[in-house]
Amino acid sequence: MVTSADALLQEIAKQLPSRTQWAVNKAATAADKAAAEFPDDLGAAAEASGGAVKIQAALKAFKGAQITVYRPIAAYFGISLGFNALDGD
Repeated sequence: MVTSADALLQEIAKQLPSRTQWAVNKAATAADKAAAEFPDDLGAAAEASGGAVKIQAALKAFKGAQITVYRPIAAYFGISLGFNALDGD
């Protein structure tokens, strides 16, 4: 049974080629670390000395994970991610 998105990602990553698996795991680990260090009070952190830098670093880690993970995971499921002018958005 899958208990979280992270657990699902880890199970899928096991089935990917080793190089892709390594990149996905590295990106997910960086995002997990950034999430664990993300401040509970975002407003106070943004106003604190160095807080904005920490927030930006976390956002960079999240975006890096998104970029690294989306292509191999989409390919695994056989889906195409991207903008579609015909989908009614």
